[in-house]
Amino acid sequence: MKTFPAIGFAAVFLLAMVVTLFYLPSTNNEVSQPAVSSTPQTALTFDSSKTLEDYFESIAYRWPISGSDVIPTTLIQSMPADIGTLTDIKKRKTLFIRIMLPIIVAEQQRIRDKRQTLKLALQFNHANNPGNHHLQKELNKLFTEYKISNKLSYQEKGKALLQRFDELPLALVLAQAAMESGWGTSRFTRVGNSLFGEWTYEKGTGIVPQGRDPGKTHKIKAFPSLQASIASYVKNINRNNAYKELRQQRSEMRLKQQALDARKLAQGLQRYSQKGQAYVVSLLQILNSKEFRQIEALNLD
Repeated sequence: MKTFPAIGFAAVFLLAMVVTLFYLPSTNNEVSQPAVSSTPQTALTFDSSKTLEDYFESIAYRWPISGSDVIPTTLIQSMPADIGTLTDIKKRKTLFIRIMLPIIVAEQQRIRDKRQTLKLALQFNHANNPGNHHLQKELNKLFTEYKISNKLSYQEKGKALLQRFDELPLALVLAQAAMESGWGTSRFTRVGNSLFGEWTYEKGTGIVPQGRDPGKTHKIKAFPSLQASIASYVKNINRNNAYKELRQQRSEMRLKQQALDARKLAQGLQRYSQKGQAYVVSLLQILNSKEFRQIEALNLD
């Protein structure tokens, strides 16, 4: 009976695994963080804050999380329309946190899964072994999507892609979402699920800002869901040259096998706003609050 060399079999097995991961949709049934439910994801929409709060209570999802409580895999599609009418500020912020945590955790896991797949793909397809054509096509697409220079060698391109295709700390994403969206109450968030105020110039899309200066044509991006807004924001941070220093610092943390530090990475967001360093100071004030200390404790692993 014909047998295959050990190296050949390993290569075939690796290829099969990489192709499967690339072309099957990512699931979040295996979450590496503590206090996260392992049940399949569900997407829900609630008309009012009261019905949403009642739902969270029915599944024992509270904040702050303690004991046997878990972060569910329920992804809320949009903010309840009346979230801005909640007069109890603490209650409003708590509801915002409970809405956002599962969504950010799900997006982090999606990035982790895809990042691991990229490592395998780059290991299989290298300069001296083009490997699978479809796999290479997918890699080339990502090189372009993440603005990786064609002047780099294949190995350098792979390293640059992994430096860019990475997650951001849970606390940092949540803090910036809170600040940019007014804890979920901004018009852009309520109308278009836009948490981070990203601009667009694409015709026929977006929300026109009130009081936009004459002659300006920019709009605020609208999204089908809150998760789509988070995914777009992370991609923006990972691709835009304005945040090159943030990515470099994140890469250094990875090399040292350190946990991603939200406060240090926040320093790389000066150019996110015209306020510059004052914007970073405001972000750090949120990150230093009691609620966000608790949030960081969920991400220690």
